Order: sequence, then C-alpha cells, then structure tokens
Amino acid sequence: MYKIRAAQIDLNRQKEPMEVIKSFMDFISENGYNTLILYIAWRVKIKSHPWPSAEEAYTSDEIREMVSYAKKKGLDIIPTTNLTYITSLFKYDEMKKYGENGSRFWGSPRGNFCFSNPEAIEFMEEYLKELAELVPSKYLHIGGDEAWDVGFCDKCKGNDFSFEKEEKLYLDFILKCYDIVKNKINRRMIMWDDMFEYYPDILSKMPTDIIMAHWQYQRDVYCSVAHFGNRKRTDTLEEYDRLGFEYLISPATYSTCNGRSFTEHAEGGKNLLGGIMTTWCTHLRFMYKVMPTIASIGRYWENGGKVEEAECFRRVVEALFGTDSEILTKALRSFTEEPFKNLSVFSEANMLTFDLEGMDYSEYARNDLILSVIREFIKKVNILPGKYILEEILLSLELERAVFEVKKGFKTLIETGKKKDELIKTIAEIQDIADEYSEKWALWRPGIYPDNIQLKFNEILSGFKKLAENVSQGNFLKVMFCLPNAYGVMQTKISIRTDEGEKLVGQGVFKGASVSHTFYERIFLLEKALVPKTVLFETRGYGGQGLAYVSAKVNGKSYVPERIVSLQGKILNADYILENDCKWCFMGEADATKAWRNRSIADQINAIEIRLF
Repeated sequence: MYKIRAAQIDLNRQKEPMEVIKSFMDFISENGYNTLILYIAWRVKIKSHPWPSAEEAYTSDEIREMVSYAKKKGLDIIPTTNLTYITSLFKYDEMKKYGENGSRFWGSPRGNFCFSNPEAIEFMEEYLKELAELVPSKYLHIGGDEAWDVGFCDKCKGNDFSFEKEEKLYLDFILKCYDIVKNKINRRMIMWDDMFEYYPDILSKMPTDIIMAHWQYQRDVYCSVAHFGNRKRTDTLEEYDRLGFEYLISPATYSTCNGRSFTEHAEGGKNLLGGIMTTWCTHLRFMYKVMPTIASIGRYWENGGKVEEAECFRRVVEALFGTDSEILTKALRSFTEEPFKNLSVFSEANMLTFDLEGMDYSEYARNDLILSVIREFIKKVNILPGKYILEEILLSLELERAVFEVKKGFKTLIETGKKKDELIKTIAEIQDIADEYSEKWALWRPGIYPDNIQLKFNEILSGFKKLAENVSQGNFLKVMFCLPNAYGVMQTKISIRTDEGEKLVGQGVFKGASVSHTFYERIFLLEKALVPKTVLFETRGYGGQGLAYVSAKVNGKSYVPERIVSLQGKILNADYILENDCKWCFMGEADATKAWRNRSIADQINAIEIRLF
C-alpha cells in the first residue's frame, strides 16, 4: 500500500547537530519508515550557493555523511527544497536580484523567484544539480507551495497582464523545474500541490509522472479542503486517480488524528504511492514531543492498516517509555490528539483577542490533568528518547498553562482595571520556563547558534511586560469581529477621529485566536486618552471582513455607536454594527477566489465610519 513511507526533518528553519539527525534516522527506521525527506533547502554551502556562514549551513561532506548513515539504516533520502517560497534566501545580497519585486499581501514580499528572470532559472539549475549529486535518490522534491507573489514585477506583468497570464507564469516555471529534474538530473519530481487550488486550469497541463504531495493538516481529513480563500471542498485524490497522477498523502505532526484520518480517507486510492509525515517550525521547539505521533503513523503505514492506529500508538508508548501503563498511554493520547501550540502563538495579538464564548477553561483543565500524569511518570522513565519526549511535553504544557494564566490576567485587567501586580508576577514566572528551555537547547542542540527559542522568549517577556503597563492605562477600543472563513486575507485599517485629528489605531489582518472562532473581540490600545468621536474601518483584500460591534473606553467612560457617518465600497448590512449582538455587517467581496483572479477587486477600498457617543 505504502511504497514510500517518509518522515521529514525541517533543517531549512533549524539547523540540528549531526548526532540529532542520525538519532532521528535511527528513530524513524525503527518505526515503520523507509525514507527521509531531507528538507535542506538553502541550509547548504555549495559552489552555486556559497553565501551561508559555517554556523548556519551544512558542508558537502556533512550532507554526504547524512546520506551514508541513512544507507546504513536502510533509508532512502529524498533531497527537498522549495523553489517558490524562498524568503530565507533573500537575506543574502547576492540573491536579491533573483526575487520577484512586489507582493500580493501589501507587506514585504513572500519570497518568490521572478519567474521571468532567466538568470534565476540558471541559478536554480546549478543548485539542483549540485544538490542531486550530493543526495542520490530516484526522486527530488522541489517544494512549489505558497507561491503567492506570482506576476507582480513589471517584467512579469508586461502591458497585457491577466489572471490567465499569472497562471501561465506558474505553469511555465514548474515545467522548467520539471525539465531540469527529469531531463538534466534524471530524477522523478515531487511537488506540494496546493497552488493548483489557485490555478486549477493548469493541472491538466502538468506531466502526469510528477508525484503530487497532497497536504491536509486539519484534525479530521474526510475530504480535501482548500488552504485559502473559500476553502473549497473536493476529492483531490479521486481527481489525481482520474488524471493519472501518483500521490503522497502528507499529514503533519501537529496531531495523531490528522495522520490517522488522512490515511483512512486515502484508503483504496488507485494511485496512492505512500505518505510523508511532515514536521515544521522546529526553530521554536524541539523534535521530541512529536515523536509519538511520528512513530504511531509510521507503524500504521507500515502494516497497511492491518493494525488499528490506536493499537500502534499503544505499542509505541510501550517501546518508548518501557511501560504498558494505560494511564500514561491515555494521557499521551490526549496530548497528541490536540494540535500543539508553538511559541509563535504567544503574541500580543493573542493576548488581546478573545472568543465570544470567553476563555476555554476545559483546555486548561485537560492540560493540568496531562501534566499531573507526566510529572509522575517522568521520575520512572530513564530510557531514551522516551525521557526526552516526556521532558519536552512537560515543558510545552507548563508553558501553555502559564500563557493561559497570563491571558486570563490581561482579560481581568481589561474588564476591571484590577490585579495588575498579579499579572506582572505571572508574566515573571514564564522566565523559569524560558530558562529550562535554554538548558534543553544546550543539551539537545549543542553548538547550534543562535538559540532561537531563547530569543523568542526574550521577545515575549519584554512584550508582555510593556503590554501590561499599556493595558493598565484603561484606554482602548473594542471590536467584535465576525469571520466565518478564517482562511482569507483581509487587511483592515482602523482609525479614530478626535479633537487632535485622525489617529491610526491598528492595521493588519485580524483573526481569532483559533480558526474555529467565528466571533472574536480584539482589544486595540489607545496611546493617549483621546475621546474617539468616530471610528473608521477600511478594508481590502481577499475574503471580506465582518464587524459585529465597536465600542471604546477612555478615562473610565464608555462610548458606544450612535449612527453610521459614511460608507464606501461594498458594505452589507451596515446598521448591524450599531447593536451589541451577533448580527454583523460585512465589508468587501466574500468570494476570495474572485478577488484572487481579479486584483482590482482585492485592491478596492471598503470603508465604514461610525459615530460614537
């Protein structure tokens, strides 16, 4: 059933010591996998790409050492890069000339090659040839995902730009990659397939010997759900069977239920070649806490579904921790079934964004229960990597609990103006967790610099302390948003008109703390105690933005909507924003695909101004 059973290591975002890479190969080879997806991308110092420092990149000899070790473990290594999402490449001045000049989403460019630049293609060819020479395999994975900045420079747009031209730019680029991989390197090409959601008309024009790596990361994969815009639901695997593409299902280590349900959904696929267990963003965590998920799905794939995944998980727990304890198994199962949180979610935006239903105390209780079990068993487990797995899970849950307490403290301070000192104390306690992470970095990533986790903790702690001071001033705007589809990208600019003129309050893409939160309230701090006479919302982008209510509090006095002052662009049910309930007005075009295909729709400014009293 699964010819290719692959586990990925993300070295592009985080360099790992050679000992860690080898131990990861040991681990996956013992747990059902026959292939390593070596996501090395630009973290390699070779003739075509000589710019990385010795500290940040691997040498050719080190790559060969990885390949040699993999061979001893019976693993194929598939060299993997990303030729469309290449932000990290542009930190080198020598590479900036190859980049697309312009961005779909208003900020810094996402990081695409300019598809009309022949020098970029030449560089890419030399790089791929060198990478392929270092890593022998039947396959080469080019990436190809999240190419959001296609066709923005003058050379790509030309004088006759259209969506059809944008599609063709992507198609031609992928075909150039295909020609290099197949005809000049003699490999079979693998690619991520999400861009065919944006450019569906070109799928039938792709060579059918390309292997499609189909990624779905939701908890329950019962069909394919688009990653952007309208979240269109399809049976992509059935379409690949019809067109003749072989494919790899690609769940992620975020949860065991993702890999399990995806495998069940793909069962019986005519052209199913295997799977890739993807793992991402290890620069903000370690590898250990996801190992039970990796092992369970690997064993599930290896036995072809003859043994239920739950039984695979039970056997993994026994092998990793040397115990058949039902309590530990259930605690770990509860941990792996819920998508884990990375440090990146512990942001100011998260601290100031609250679901309509309030905070989820059941999640706090669940984490506390798992913590109590882990603390008990961590004293008894001495085998590796089991001990390290429990240690990282323990740290992760302690951090989640601490951040929950911090968010609860911010909520109390916003609502009552009280308990600031308690909040500051709770924030300070995170430093102890940060210190533990720093100790683990020294142990688990010796010689690897910088310590990205410590840098992130420094940013978090500094930001939280400043935020507590600002929130305690008690001057803020409250906006209840409504966003049924959290996978659009609608930029919202919020301004207030005061006696001192117009003041910008916030600008960005404002979403709930969870994509499952349709109604969520975001707190925007006011720098000065200025009474807002009106509030102006301006939006543009993809998918629209709903507004249910807006209010303000300045110097202890509350201000609520009185009337609509002005409207511009596409606004539905504007009056609904005047009442503090779950009706909502909607700004912009709800059809994100329509806006993607017509940039003038995405660029249209939609505005509503509300007078407060």
